[in-house]
Amino acid sequence: MNVLDKLIEVISPERAMRRYMYRKGLDAARKYDAGKADRLKAGWTTGTGTAEQIDAPYRDKVFHRARDLERNNDIAKSVILAFERNVVGRGFNLQARSGDDELNRLIEKKFKTWCRARNCDISGKLSLKEMLKLAVRRPIVDGDIFFRKVYDSAASIPFKLQILEPDQLDTSVQFGENGNRVKSGIEVDTFNKPVAYWFYKDLPDNYYYSFESIRIPAREIIHLHTLARSTQVRGISALASSMESIRDAGEYLEAERVKARIAACFAIFVKHEANSGSPYARVNGMKSENGQKIDMLEPGIVEHLLPGQSIEVANPGNIPTNTKDFVEQNQRLVGSGQGLSYEMVSRDVSKVSYSSARQGLLEDRKTFEPIQDWLIEHFCYEVYTEWFISAVLAGELPIKNFWQKKDDYLEHVWIPPGWTWIDPLRDVTASEKELNNNLATLEQICAEQGLDWREVVDQRAREKAYLKEKGLEEGSEMIAKSAN
Repeated sequence: MNVLDKLIEVISPERAMRRYMYRKGLDAARKYDAGKADRLKAGWTTGTGTAEQIDAPYRDKVFHRARDLERNNDIAKSVILAFERNVVGRGFNLQARSGDDELNRLIEKKFKTWCRARNCDISGKLSLKEMLKLAVRRPIVDGDIFFRKVYDSAASIPFKLQILEPDQLDTSVQFGENGNRVKSGIEVDTFNKPVAYWFYKDLPDNYYYSFESIRIPAREIIHLHTLARSTQVRGISALASSMESIRDAGEYLEAERVKARIAACFAIFVKHEANSGSPYARVNGMKSENGQKIDMLEPGIVEHLLPGQSIEVANPGNIPTNTKDFVEQNQRLVGSGQGLSYEMVSRDVSKVSYSSARQGLLEDRKTFEPIQDWLIEHFCYEVYTEWFISAVLAGELPIKNFWQKKDDYLEHVWIPPGWTWIDPLRDVTASEKELNNNLATLEQICAEQGLDWREVVDQRAREKAYLKEKGLEEGSEMIAKSAN
């Protein structure tokens, strides 16, 4: 109570108390319910600090658990495969735009050859398309993936990529060069910009482990991860918020399978006379090597008991449950948390119509398209630029004035994979009307299907010329002539 309240209290204690209580009520109304420390929120503990201070203590445990779900849980796999399938699919197509058509064709041919596993991967195992799939998968599961730029002097185009995993980062290093801090294996400057990465010199496997680490400048590393806060220097598994729902659904289904196996068991117990000498008379007396009694319950078992025991039939019933509803609800929660529809995660389209299926796919595309843009911006552009310079220096691309017009020669476009139509007739008709009314371009329509519009036009021209050479006509032309 303040001084005024105390003065009012001397004159009228009742009014002073009412004034005090009204003021307390107004103060409570101004607060956030989510910030109250009442009994309902007593167990709601939170972490404070920068993103790296919060993430670092839990990062390894989170991605190891995510890897376990990746290996053993179907729902987790369905989420990962949905991103791989729709973001990368059959790979990205390069379209060079140097301004010289003949040079563009040479660039695209050379780059396509380099994209093979033996040319682009220093270990010779993965093609560029397969690397793109890893570039999508690993940040979802591990939170990070690293590509090191290396050079093979024996190759026609020396530039290649080496894939590194977050396990290979030496997170014990605390200080780098020039007084820089090292956070979770990444050396940063005063602006929190990565300047170097500290990796173990040898792979940390179960047979040989080296605690010696090497410092690799940031210009040699392509670090793919997503940021949720500006103070992050590394990513964290995208499955983190969905892991409990994924695991709960998996354990629930396992419990249902065990219950079903028990319910399938049907046992008969048979009584024998005391002097029958039956070899089964001692079955219940069987013990294991450590003296424990053996109990078995198997489908169709017939158990022979000792005299004085009655015959009973064990036939466990099947208790009805809401397994389907529980699993569907968890799949919806997991899908929503990852930005996917239930149908995309479960592959169940039994409850959708054309309109709802189309709307669901359009929303899913809004999830996949930004990831494609992110992959092009942070990986594809970097790889192409490094490859182009390496090819010029190796003499594979004969460009004399490259350094004077480097930006012009490096101009290019990546065409990510598109999506097929749900109803081809409706979508083709809509695309035709958009094109005829100048609401879309052929480039846009082809790009939606992951096609290069120039390649489409060139191929159609070749096909029409070949049909004309053979004396054949296309269906549309035949119909037009018949109408006339």
